[in-house]
Amino acid sequence: MAPALLPNKAGERVKPDRRDAVHLARLARAGERTLVDVPTGDAAAMRDLTRARADALSDDQAATCRRQACVLRHAIRYPGQATWGPAHLRGLSAVGCPTPAPHLVLPE
Repeated sequence: MAPALLPNKAGERVKPDRRDAVHLARLARAGERTLVDVPTGDAAAMRDLTRARADALSDDQAATCRRQACVLRHAIRYPGQATWGPAHLRGLSAVGCPTPAPHLVLPE
């Protein structure tokens, strides 16, 4: 079912063109219709780039949460100050685990 382009009452099921035209004219006269700008190629490309960057940041944050959950599940503790830096990652790779799975998960 196509979405309704114009606001209508609950009982109005039929949408003839003439009634729509009159309704649009009244809305335009009252100043309730707004113009819509179609984005240019540069604006669309910038929007796509912004969305891709937001998605990448979200994926990075989710991966960090998964790594942290894996570390907590296996009770791996890091005695240093800064987490997820080069020294922290070296410390995690040196930790011995009963199974090889955590060593596969952490670098990813």
